Amino acid sequence: MAKSSPQVPPATERLIESGIAYALHRRRAETDDNGDPDEIPSALGDDSTRLMRTMVVDVDDQPTIVVIPMSVELDESALAAALGGLVATPCDAERTERLTGYPVDNVSPLATREQLPVIIDVRALDFRTIYVSAGSPGTYLELRPGDLVTATGARTAPLSTDPT
Repeated sequence: MAKSSPQVPPATERLIESGIAYALHRRRAETDDNGDPDEIPSALGDDSTRLMRTMVVDVDDQPTIVVIPMSVELDESALAAALGGLVATPCDAERTERLTGYPVDNVSPLATREQLPVIIDVRALDFRTIYVSAGSPGTYLELRPGDLVTATGARTAPLSTDPT
C-alpha cells in the first residue's frame, strides 16, 4: 500500500499518480428508521444509489476485490461464473484486512496491500459518477466508473441481484 499522510488516503495517491479526476468527500452521520447510524457522503444528499460497497471474496480460494452498489446484493454464483470459477465466498474480516491493509468496513478498491484482481458490477456503469471508500473511516472518493476500471485494471460483469 502506498505511503500517505493522515490527510491524504492512499487511494487518492493512486488516482493522482494515474492522472484521474476525483473528489474526496467526508461522510455525514444520520440516524435511519431503526435508530442506527446511516453514514453516507453528504454530497449524495438522499441519493445513496451511487454508493458502492467494496469487499474481498474468494473465488475458488483466489481472493478478488468486488465492487457493487450498496443497494443490491452480491450474486455469488454470478461472480464465480464471471471469473470462471465454481464457488465464491466472502473473506472473513481478518483475511480481508491482511490482504488489503484496510479494515473490513473501509476497504478501498485502490492501493491495497496486495495486488488483487478487481471486478466491478455492471450496475456501477449506469452512473455518471460513483462513490467508493477512500480506505479511511468516513472518507469516500467520487469518480467516474470508467476511471475506477482504468485505475484498478478491473473487469466488469453482472454480479448483483435486487434485495429480496
